[in-house]
Amino acid sequence: MELEAADGYCYYFILNHADGSQEIQALSTLSELKSYYAVYLKEGMHLQFEVWVDHWSDQNGFLTVDAWRMDYAAPGLCSEPDEFRVKGLEYILCVNGEETRREAVDIEGFDGEAQLSLDSTGQLFQIQLYPGDRLELRFVLELENGETLETNAQSWFYDRESQILMVE
Repeated sequence: MELEAADGYCYYFILNHADGSQEIQALSTLSELKSYYAVYLKEGMHLQFEVWVDHWSDQNGFLTVDAWRMDYAAPGLCSEPDEFRVKGLEYILCVNGEETRREAVDIEGFDGEAQLSLDSTGQLFQIQLYPGDRLELRFVLELENGETLETNAQSWFYDRESQILMVE
């Protein structure tokens, strides 16, 4: 891996000896540091993709999701960041374990960046559920390199006895 001291990163090689002592060697150092912020290298090595529902409503099993949020970040330490640009986003609804709906999410003004935070701009979907139904909301993110990421955003269960929609 090629490492450069940029944007506040410093890299060190730590050699652990058998006697328990450590030897620390700087691989790169900072020059003209303009700002300091915490760097979490483990998170910087992996893709991150999360979606959560901020607001939903229920009226006799008629579920409306009208506020949600998505965060996506490509690996912070990679040699080809363009491979991790976003190509598309869609949501999937599964009722009782079966896919019932799959729709593209309109990302107006989005240019495919390798880091993205989206807040919903309106209603995502409405669906009628019946007592005993389980609903799972998933999102699939497609990247320019052909890779897809999937995450479960929220699950609901329409309780038969109380006739109330509950989050699982």
